[in-house]
Amino acid sequence: QRQTMSAPSAGENFFELFGLERDFNLDADDLSRRYRKLQAAAHPDKFAGESEAEKQAALAAASRINEGYRALKDPLSRAAYMLSLAGADAFAESGAQMSPQFLAQQMEWRETLEELQANGGDGEALRKEALQAEQEAMTEAQTLLAAELDDNAKEKLADAVRRWHYIRKLLAEIPAA
Repeated sequence: QRQTMSAPSAGENFFELFGLERDFNLDADDLSRRYRKLQAAAHPDKFAGESEAEKQAALAAASRINEGYRALKDPLSRAAYMLSLAGADAFAESGAQMSPQFLAQQMEWRETLEELQANGGDGEALRKEALQAEQEAMTEAQTLLAAELDDNAKEKLADAVRRWHYIRKLLAEIPAA
């Protein structure tokens, strides 16, 4: 029986690809099930005996499915992706300024982190503070994504995503207790 593969449309966003409503709040288990089902249907091995074009279409589809899953499964990536669907980029060079308060907070965290790395010690207090700040950035992004994104809201969302991204990187650098 001949397999045919039509690659997901490049114009189809990842929510459409996975048959989901465009919503920040996703059921992770449901997303995983949908991913496995799509991946099984598009797996390149299923097209091994087909034409080169069919193999390439299967490979492109599998790649797009993987890309979509990576973008949607992680809340930070999902927020950044949803912002991009609204026509803005949190990490664009122009206009990607952080608030002076957050810049001061970053410097304080960096100094604390450097002390921990140089002298050892327990990073638990820094980890707690960073986790709280990460939760605040995520909550702000979630709130903004639940409403209509006008230009002002897009900028606030981009700021929240940038803060969240920075905090996540910081958390990865804090030495374990």
